[in-house]
Amino acid sequence: MNVKHLMTAVTMTACAFPAAAAWDSFWRVSSAKYEPGDCITPTDQSLSFHGQYARVEGVLDFDGTAQPGTYHLLFPDYVPRTPLFAQSIDARTERVDDEFCAYPQVD
Repeated sequence: MNVKHLMTAVTMTACAFPAAAAWDSFWRVSSAKYEPGDCITPTDQSLSFHGQYARVEGVLDFDGTAQPGTYHLLFPDYVPRTPLFAQSIDARTERVDDEFCAYPQVD
């Protein structure tokens, strides 16, 4: 392989990595089971918020990691250690009616 072909290969590879990372991030976030505004509850007792309801505030992706997307959850009656939960909760939660995530009215 001559120098010109080597430089072309190096340039194409360098340009492909950011594009592949962006595609991977898009795929992971867009493949999330839930979207902002959904109200969810655990179906698995081992989850720290079992028995509680949470509204999905957002779906985040931590670029540069092999981890799936992360949900930002807001709880009406529970204070978790962190509001961030890995997308792996998808298999252990279900969507419920929005009324379960309603905040009490303060008069």
